[in-house]
Amino acid sequence: MLCASLTLAAIIPCAQAEPAAAPGRAFFRAGEALEVSGTRVSNGWTYLQLPGGGEIAVPSDQLLRIEPLPASHAPRVEKPALDALPIAEAESAPASGGPSAAPPGPAAGTHADAPRFEALIHEASRRYSLDPQLVKAMIRVESNFEPRAVSRAGAQGLLQLMPETSRLLGVVDPFDPQQNIDAGARHFRSLLDRFSGDVVLALAAYNAGEHAVKRHGGLPPFNETRKYVDRVITFFGLDF
Repeated sequence: MLCASLTLAAIIPCAQAEPAAAPGRAFFRAGEALEVSGTRVSNGWTYLQLPGGGEIAVPSDQLLRIEPLPASHAPRVEKPALDALPIAEAESAPASGGPSAAPPGPAAGTHADAPRFEALIHEASRRYSLDPQLVKAMIRVESNFEPRAVSRAGAQGLLQLMPETSRLLGVVDPFDPQQNIDAGARHFRSLLDRFSGDVVLALAAYNAGEHAVKRHGGLPPFNETRKYVDRVITFFGLDF
C-alpha cells in the first residue's frame, strides 16, 4: 500500500518519503481532496502542512496520493499564522494551526455532564494510550462538556475540532460525542508523540498549533495558550 510524500517530480512510497515543502493536493480514500503547502511522513503518519499555517497529522493509509501543484497554483496564504503575529495581537487572535480555540463564553454544559461521556472517554483513552483524566480535563476546558459548543473560530464539539481538522480525521459529525472524542484524542496522541511525551508542549500545540511551539522553542508566549495549558493541568489533578 502506498501513501504519498510531496516532491517536485513524483509521488513516492511511504518507505522512501522525505520531508518536502512543495505545494500539492492530497487525495483521501474517502474521496476528499485538500491543497497543502507541504508534507512529511513519519511512523505511519503523514503530516500535512496547511497553507494558512499549522500542520495536521493523518494516518498514512487514509491517503491515496499527493500530487504536486504547478508553482502558479500554489495555495495562497490569506492570513499570517498565529505565531507570526505580534504578541499583543496574537493573544487576542483565535488559535492558528491547532484544532481548538476558546469558546466565546461559558458553554451550556457543565462538568456535572462528564459522567455521560465517561465510557467514550475511557474507550478513546485506551485506544490511544492516554490518561482518561487528562482527556476529561481537556474537554472541560475546551467545551465544558457541551457537545454542541462552537467557538468564535468555528471549532466544534467537545474537543473543539476545526472543520478542516474534522475532515482530515474522517469525522462525519463533529457534534457526535463519540466521533469528536475519538478524533480529538487521536490528534492529541500524535502531538504527544511529536513532542516526546511532553504533555505541556502537546497541550500548547493542540491550542496554538505545532508550528507555534516549534518556533518559540517551547510554550508560546500567548496568554490564551498559557492559560489553556494551566487550566488543563489544574483540572487534570482533580477528580471530577
